Amino acid sequence: MPFYVYISLHNIHASENIEASATIKLPGHVSLLKDVPAFSKEARVLKRRSTLKPGDILNYSLYMEALSEGKEPIDYKLDYTIKGISDVIENKTFVLI
Repeated sequence: MPFYVYISLHNIHASENIEASATIKLPGHVSLLKDVPAFSKEARVLKRRSTLKPGDILNYSLYMEALSEGKEPIDYKLDYTIKGISDVIENKTFVLI
């Protein structure tokens, strides 16, 4: 059964840009049903670099389907820098069928 994963990034800082790099690794048992033009795709890895100005919001939806049972997660990683400070946010989403 197809499903969506929604990603939203919002720069709430009033005066600083955020430099961001998003990487999404899809497990072998999950198929991306519709390409997302904002992301480059290399095999099972989606990538996007962007600069979010103050107040900018980026919204993406990934339309996918689990092809079989699997134990690997969808792995999402966001590397970002604001005011010269870098950090990483990671998320793993498991798909059960």
